[in-house]
Amino acid sequence: VWTKDDAALLISLLNDRNPMVRANAVRNLDKLMIKESVPHILVFLEEERTKPDADREYNDCHSIDSAMKLLSNMSDESCVPELLLWAVHTTDDFYRLNAVNTIIKLGDIRVIPIAEEMLKEEKKPVRKEKNGFTSMSHVKPIKELVKEELKKSPNRKIKKLAGRKIFP
Repeated sequence: VWTKDDAALLISLLNDRNPMVRANAVRNLDKLMIKESVPHILVFLEEERTKPDADREYNDCHSIDSAMKLLSNMSDESCVPELLLWAVHTTDDFYRLNAVNTIIKLGDIRVIPIAEEMLKEEKKPVRKEKNGFTSMSHVKPIKELVKEELKKSPNRKIKKLAGRKIFP
């Protein structure tokens, strides 16, 4: 059982070679609400985002998803610039959704232009493996998933987007 006393070790495990070790480290940092992990999580996400796709291990999607969830739970606005980059510069629909949803939850208005574009997306989100096969999908289209999150935003400007008609 991990405790807050293990924070330094858990943070060091973000650099482990095994993607499942990294994912479990992130989940435990989140579970324990280790706020000092946020800068390390941001470095981890930046390194993952800037890797060429060929070098990104598919299994690390668990680490990335967990890292974005941690940032959402920590409610730390220092994560917004990195998440904006994820929202715009990745082809994985679930990373985009996770990044946008976290920014919406924080109430940062810099998400508005990205959310407006995503509200035009009729397609259902997918995650593909290196070989091109779909490994994850959702039954709802991207625009509906974004609209659901917009309604929960603490920022009234962002919340208003959920009720606006946005045409492609």
